[in-house]
Amino acid sequence: MRSGISEFSYGYAVTEALIYDNKTHLKAAPLFPSLIDEGKKGYDLHLDRPGQPLFLQFKLSDYMSGRSNTNEIQRKLFKGAFYRMHIRPKKSTGGRHGSDQHQLLIDWESQGNEVYYVAPVFHELDEFNQAYLNRQILQKSIYILPSNIGSLPDDKEHHIAFQVPGKAFRLSEPQEIASPLSFEIFSDQLLTRLSGSNDLTVISSVQRLVPQLVEMYTSYRRNLFMNIPSIEQLEERFPNPLLQVAFFSKILFDCNFYIVQESDRYF
Repeated sequence: MRSGISEFSYGYAVTEALIYDNKTHLKAAPLFPSLIDEGKKGYDLHLDRPGQPLFLQFKLSDYMSGRSNTNEIQRKLFKGAFYRMHIRPKKSTGGRHGSDQHQLLIDWESQGNEVYYVAPVFHELDEFNQAYLNRQILQKSIYILPSNIGSLPDDKEHHIAFQVPGKAFRLSEPQEIASPLSFEIFSDQLLTRLSGSNDLTVISSVQRLVPQLVEMYTSYRRNLFMNIPSIEQLEERFPNPLLQVAFFSKILFDCNFYIVQESDRYF
């Protein structure tokens, strides 16, 4: 059963929870190049304090009732209901636009960056509303590192099938992958990463990313037939490196870009 929730609504709910109500020692400030500028951010981001860049790509989860005609049940991967999270294929197929997006996420993670797929463990609008009202959006979501999924073996459609709690597999041909992270483990990993980089301010952390992203963007732009800004145009449009990274994050990875800081100390 297809999700009855829009990706935009889910992403908004996750972002709001990360800012205001994640019940941890972390707070996340989102950066959207089309909505903010250096003088008007809409939240309290301390640029001279330690901060960890975070890249999230939101997905929706299709509910599978566990009927015997599904591939996963026939292969005895699961007993009972499970979820599917679709990965964008390399080539356009089945109504989905092709992209190297997943491999770009793996490459970006391999350079030491915090990159995750985030998907809900629910699919109906009523469940979404209930989780939102009960402030449980983050706890009722899963977090998956692109590297745990691995490079796609071909240009066909692929998805992640999972149960919570339980195992996870990459298909079309089943390959077991590491189980998705809970919010508790996800947030603990971010806190550990943040505490290990206390000598890096937000600005210094972000500035280190720009040359790497420029290189990726230059190669990406060269391989596209669509008209997207040159590096020179981008620097003129977004002189602030924070907004440059936010733009790169969206155009390269289709990710939202956040700065994570410790809430008790700085927010």
